[in-house]
Amino acid sequence: MEINNTTILMPSDVKKIRNSLGLTTSELAKVCGVNIKTVERWENGESKVTGASAVLLSLLYSDSQLLNKLVVATKPFELRVKCYKKDAIPNLVCVIDVNEVDRFVKVTNYTSRVENLPFGENTKPTYEQYDEFIRSLCTKKKGKGIIINPIDELKATGGNGIYTIVIEE
Repeated sequence: MEINNTTILMPSDVKKIRNSLGLTTSELAKVCGVNIKTVERWENGESKVTGASAVLLSLLYSDSQLLNKLVVATKPFELRVKCYKKDAIPNLVCVIDVNEVDRFVKVTNYTSRVENLPFGENTKPTYEQYDEFIRSLCTKKKGKGIIINPIDELKATGGNGIYTIVIEE
C-alpha cells in the first residue's frame, strides 16, 4: 500500500478549508489534534502543513460529511447515550440524544455498517423504539425483576455483551 503524503497546502488553502467547514481556528486545531498556535502559523505562512494534518485537511475539504463523522456534536438534550459495539470499526457506532420530556430521539450514526447499528437502517427511531432498545440491554428480564429505570441500570452495568453503553446526563 502506498500513501500519498506529498500533499502541500498553502496558507490561503488552510484558511479556505477552515472557513468552508465553518470552524474557528480553535475548532480546527482540535480536529487536527494540534495546538491553536500551529493552525495560526499554518494560516500566516510561518510553518507548512505536512504529513497527516495535510492529508486530513485535504480529505475534509473534499468530503464535507467527513467532519460530521469525526466530531461528536454538542449534546442538544439532557440525556446522551453513546453506543460502542465490540468488534466493530469504528467502535463508537452511534450517539443517541434523548429529550425524555418531549419523547424525542435524535440518532447520529458513526458507521455505515447497518448490522452494527442498534436501529439498523432506521435513522429516525421513535421514542418507543429507543425505549425498547435501551430495555433490551438491561440484564433484568421479565419475571426476574421489573426495570424501573433502565438508564440507572445501564449506568451501573455498562450494557450487555453486544453493546457497551456510556450515559451522559
